[in-house]
Amino acid sequence: MEFLFILIALIAGLVILYQLFALIDDMAEDRGMNPWPWLVIGLFWTPFGSIIILWLFYDLAEDESVVEKTRNQSEPVDHYDLDFVAKRGNLDVDR
Repeated sequence: MEFLFILIALIAGLVILYQLFALIDDMAEDRGMNPWPWLVIGLFWTPFGSIIILWLFYDLAEDESVVEKTRNQSEPVDHYDLDFVAKRGNLDVDR
């Protein structure tokens, strides 16, 4: 019976920990940032510290395209942003 209680408490603790780090991930992405540095800070410092810093000091990204770019960073990029390169003057693009 004690083993069952310990097992349930361990599983509940892991679920709560997962939810905290999922919250950090979502908060960073909603602010247009890469979530990995915030997850590492949360791991080595405290998840609550990352949540509070993101909440207090960083505003939500107003441009939805910024949020979508950060959500899709893990996907491989098979093309270059030619408009950005052309604006810098490194490539002549006729569009």
